[in-house]
Amino acid sequence: MATDAYLKHRVGCTLASAAAIMAFVPANRRWMAGAARMLLTNAGAVLSIAFVLAVVTSAVPKAVLVKIFSGLASGLSNAQLAPFIEHMQLAPWVLAAVSLVGAGISLLRPSHDAHR
Repeated sequence: MATDAYLKHRVGCTLASAAAIMAFVPANRRWMAGAARMLLTNAGAVLSIAFVLAVVTSAVPKAVLVKIFSGLASGLSNAQLAPFIEHMQLAPWVLAAVSLVGAGISLLRPSHDAHR
């Protein structure tokens, strides 16, 4: 299943990044590094949800949004739903671009060997 592959990839990336962070931090400070990593992970999740909602709702009339988010979208025409769906498809691409920028910045950091 695609979901299984995604989860394995996500868990693998998470474990690799956690291992890289923990290897860089002295043993007596690992609790602090773990807490900071979780803070950044959770803040990133919250910000990405807020960003997606901002992108999606930017071009949709308020009355349409109320119907969509209250579960009454069945009475809306395709023309009324089109801006919502278009922006829903745009949001992941924008988040992917932001992730690529973050990955590029991450590649600029020095290697672990340089700090030892």
